[in-house]
Amino acid sequence: MTSQQEKITNYSGTTGLAAAFALLIGLLIAVAGLALNRMGRLDNDINALAESDWMKAKLSREALACSSDNNRITLEVFLLHNQEEMTPLLVEGGRNSKKISTLLEKIAPLVSDLEEQRLLTALKAARQPYVEGYQAALQLLLQDQKSEAARAAMVEQVMPLLTIYHDAWSQFMKYQGAQMDARARAAESNYATTRLQVLLLSFSAVLCALGVALFATRAVGRETAERKRAQASLELANDDLESRVLERTRELENVHKKLLETSRLAGMAEVATTVLHNVGNVLNSVNISANMISDRLKNSKGNNVAKAAALMDEHADHLAEFMTQDPKGRQLPTFLKQLGGRLEEEKHAILQESASLAKNVDHIKDIIAAQQSYAKIAGVTETFKITEALEVALSMNASALARHDVRVSREYDPAVPAVTLERHKVLQILVNVIRNAKQACDEAAPTEKHLTIRVTTASGRVRVALTDNGIGIAAENLTRIFNHGFTTKKEGHGFGMHSGALAAKEMGGSLSVQSAGPGTGATVTLELPCQPSAPKPATTG
Repeated sequence: MTSQQEKITNYSGTTGLAAAFALLIGLLIAVAGLALNRMGRLDNDINALAESDWMKAKLSREALACSSDNNRITLEVFLLHNQEEMTPLLVEGGRNSKKISTLLEKIAPLVSDLEEQRLLTALKAARQPYVEGYQAALQLLLQDQKSEAARAAMVEQVMPLLTIYHDAWSQFMKYQGAQMDARARAAESNYATTRLQVLLLSFSAVLCALGVALFATRAVGRETAERKRAQASLELANDDLESRVLERTRELENVHKKLLETSRLAGMAEVATTVLHNVGNVLNSVNISANMISDRLKNSKGNNVAKAAALMDEHADHLAEFMTQDPKGRQLPTFLKQLGGRLEEEKHAILQESASLAKNVDHIKDIIAAQQSYAKIAGVTETFKITEALEVALSMNASALARHDVRVSREYDPAVPAVTLERHKVLQILVNVIRNAKQACDEAAPTEKHLTIRVTTASGRVRVALTDNGIGIAAENLTRIFNHGFTTKKEGHGFGMHSGALAAKEMGGSLSVQSAGPGTGATVTLELPCQPSAPKPATTG
């Protein structure tokens, strides 16, 4: 009965640990997706608001410019005494007046604020008497170019109405500018709030990760306590009757199975931790690609197509004349050709980023698949080639190496024999050393970051030397680098090289480091026996 309960407890602990890691991976992916979704929605809202305000302001400025131009024409007409000189000015003024009416009609649907609608209505109301007074004075002037009554009507009646009309324009434009400033401040505040929410989501994910790590630690602790209790039971059974020798042997076999299971779980936890770290790195690349696509779309020149169409609609009644005689019209074909080229470049860039995004997603799946493949056999010795383990370790660091432009050179001796060791321990050491080399190159920032991996064999032992051209190691730290808790990194934990050295010693091998000093790079050498030997006792010093 006791043996059956222990099996159930082991199974429950393993299932709970696997479920916890699966939950953590799902949480990281969900947080990244939610953050991208929120930022995307915010960008869309800001773009829509900016497009609406920009169009309204553009139409308003264009209408005001036409109105100001008409004021100039009005003054010139009443100062002239020649019908031939007045005619082109009157034609231009009529065209401007018609354009103002059209622009006001276009502005009206874009105005949603009640106060802005009231100001627009007041503007139209002020324009009507001004236009009527101007027409009346103009009729007097056309009947008699020297009519002083027409000029008096202009000064005494039309000019005050013109002042009222332009005051209405001033109030409308001032309110419009104030509204745009308010919306910009609101958008900025909304962006800051959304960014804070994303940070809080990320912080929550980190807390959940800490909770999973604590759960894993407690699970291993429970397994260790169970093993100790089993060993105590065996010591008591040793003093019992000889007739229980067979039962005691069976108990020892159960304990041995539990030890193998514990070792397998520990290996799975170590490799899975590395996998989660690499998934996080790739998610960062995914986020960068998604942001670049969003920025491309936000800054797209596609909006200029609508502007060109609006310009052509504006001159639809005389499009041929506009395209052949107007300076803007003559430039329009060239502008559309250049715009087409820019849009094609944008399309190509977005497709490239989309391909990179898909490649990173596939890489996440490859990392998880590699972890699942090797987790199945962790904790037991097996025969494999050291170069195969190196390629797996490189693939698990591939995204970080590519992102930091670290070039990897391979120098593998084809005559290197296979080794019979615990694969997950070898993989743990190689992944950690490759990551350290990448960080050293990144910190030194040489012109070309380079990592050289050499695999050789001699006297029944395999040697893997990893040489980087990174920041190097000071002489006083060469003997301290394997001490537990020692690190020169701001965010380092100080147990990577220590745990690697212990794992190498447990397999009958060694882990060493050489460096000529700061700025000269470093070489980390892993030496392992081809066949398992009696492991050396691991120390923590």
